Amino acid sequence: MNILEADHISFSYPESVSPVLREITFSVSPGELIGLAGPSGSGKTTLLKHLNGLLRPTRGRILFHGEDTGRRGFRISALRRRVGLVFQYPEQQLFKKTVLEDVSFGPVNLGDSSEEAAAAAREALALMNLGGEYENRSPLELSGGEMRLAAIAGVLAMRPEVLVLDEPAAGLGGLAKTRLMKHLRRLRDETGIAILLVSHSMEDLAEYTDRLLVLSEGALLYDAPPAQVFQETDRMRAIGIGVPTVTSAAEELRRRGLDIPVLPVRTEQAVSSFADLLGGGRHGK
Repeated sequence: MNILEADHISFSYPESVSPVLREITFSVSPGELIGLAGPSGSGKTTLLKHLNGLLRPTRGRILFHGEDTGRRGFRISALRRRVGLVFQYPEQQLFKKTVLEDVSFGPVNLGDSSEEAAAAAREALALMNLGGEYENRSPLELSGGEMRLAAIAGVLAMRPEVLVLDEPAAGLGGLAKTRLMKHLRRLRDETGIAILLVSHSMEDLAEYTDRLLVLSEGALLYDAPPAQVFQETDRMRAIGIGVPTVTSAAEELRRRGLDIPVLPVRTEQAVSSFADLLGGGRHGK
C-alpha cells in the first residue's frame, strides 16, 4: 500500500498570478528512493511542504495511508512525525551541547520520555554511522559532512516512514557528498524507509534513485526511472536541468557514429558500454 499520494494537487499562493503547482499526481511506497528534479521556480520546495502538511493544496488531496490529510479531524501532527522533512543546510539548526542531546530533541518535543528519546537518538545515529564516541561530542566539533548526518539523524530519531530531503548534499565537498548519498541508500536498504530527495545534481539522481519526478513550471513532466527520463536529452536541456555528464558524452559519441542505442546514465553503465563498443568495434553506418 502507498504511504503517501498526491492526488491531482494544485496550489497557488495568495499573491500568485498563476498556480505554483498544477494537477500533480504521484505516490510514494515503502522502500522507494525517489528523486525530484526541476529548474529553480518549478515548484519543488512548495511540493515538499505539501507532503507533511506545512502547506495544503488549493485543489486536490494529499493522502496518508489512504486518508485525506485535509479532512476535518485529521491529525497533522501525526503526519509530520511520519513524514520527516529536512530542508537545506539542516546543520545550522544544531544547538545543543552534545550530539546525543541534539538528536534527542525532536522525540522529546513530541512527548517521548528522555529515556525513549535517547534510545531513538542512538538508533538514528547508528544508522548514520555516528554512534559511540560521537554521542558526547559537541555538534560544533564535527566535520561539515558529519554535521549534516547528525542533523538528518535528528529527523530519523522520530522514526518517520518517509524521509523528505531538500538538496541534502548542498555545500558538501565531493567525498562528503558521496558518503552522504551512500548513507541514504544504505538507510533505505536496511530499514525500508521511503526517501524522496531534491537535487540539482543529475549525476546523483541517476546514480542513487530508483524513480525520478521532473517538474517544470509547476507541472509533473516525468515519473519514471532515471534511465528512461535521461534518454530525453533535448527536453531535459530545454527545461534547464540537463543530463548526467556520462549521458552527454555518450550522446556525443553517438553523433560521431558509434552505435549507442541506449544512452547510459551511470558511470558504471558508461564504462561497460564504451568498453563493449571499443572492443567490438561497432560503429554506425
